[in-house]
Amino acid sequence: MSFSFPDRQAWAAAIVIPAMIVVPANSRTEPRLDVDMSVLASPNPLLLQGERRGATSLEVAASPGITITSPGGSTMDAGGTIRYRNYTRRYGHYLLGDFRVEGRYRDSEYLTVGGWAGYSRALAIDLLASSDDAAGDPRGIRNSWYGGVDAAWRPNIYTLITPDIRFERAVYADSDLLRNANALTFSLAYARRVGPRTSIGLRARDTMNSVTGMAGMNSMALYATLNRQLGPRARLLAELGVERAGRQIEWLEDVKMRRPGRTLLAGRVDLCREPEEGDHALTGCFSAMLNSEISG
Repeated sequence: MSFSFPDRQAWAAAIVIPAMIVVPANSRTEPRLDVDMSVLASPNPLLLQGERRGATSLEVAASPGITITSPGGSTMDAGGTIRYRNYTRRYGHYLLGDFRVEGRYRDSEYLTVGGWAGYSRALAIDLLASSDDAAGDPRGIRNSWYGGVDAAWRPNIYTLITPDIRFERAVYADSDLLRNANALTFSLAYARRVGPRTSIGLRARDTMNSVTGMAGMNSMALYATLNRQLGPRARLLAELGVERAGRQIEWLEDVKMRRPGRTLLAGRVDLCREPEEGDHALTGCFSAMLNSEISG
C-alpha cells in the first residue's frame, strides 16, 4: 500500500480547513497540537497464521485542533490525528487517522442544539476492543464517515427531552471478507428529575442497518433509564429494556434463508469518575453493555 503526496495534503486540509472559521468577537480560542511517536514489537501484530509473523512497527502521529467558545456558551471544536505507521518485514506501511468537527449552539438555559461530522481510517486490528471486524480480516482497513444532530430541551427545571439522529457509513478497503455497511439511528429520551441528584426516564431508539450483499435489518429498543450523581465526582448511568430485531430474508448460494424477528434483553451501565473544574486527578468509566449490533 502506498500514498502519494497529494493524498497527504488532502488529509491535512481536511483537519485544518474546519478550524479556519470567522471567530465571533469576544470568543475564546484555544488551539492545540500534539505530536507523538511510538515503537511496537509484537510476535504477531496482525494475528496472522503461518511462520515468521513477528515484526516491529514505528508510528508517528500529529494531532492539530482548535476549540472556540462564545460568550453565550456555544462551542465549536475541530481536530483530528494523522498517523503514519511502518511495519518491518512483510506488513507494509499505512496512512491512518481521523478528524471530527462538532458545534453546539446554546440558545438559552432551556435549549441547546448540536451537530457533528467526521471521518476515520483505521486498521481492523486496531478496532479489536470495539468491533469484531478483526476476526473477519485483521488486515482490512475501515473507512468510516459519520455525522448527526441532537438537542437538549428543558421545558421546566425538572424535565429534559433529548432527540438524536445519527448516521454512519463503513467502507472496507483491501479486504475481500468484510462488507460495507450503513446505519441510521433515531432516538428520543425523556428524563424527569425526582431528587437533587437523581433522574429517571425512558429512551426509545430505532436503528436501520444495511450491509452490502445482505438483507437490511431494523432494530427498535425501549429502555428505562436511571441517572444518579453519587458524589461530587462520581456518576451512575443505567439503562434496562428490550430490543426488537426485525425478521430478515437472505439468499445463501441460491437458497432463501429466513431469520425470524426476535426480542432481546438490552441495557448498559456506566459508572464514571468525572473531574471538577481545575481537577487533574484520575478520571475514567467502568462500562458494561448488553445489546445486538451489526458490524462488518
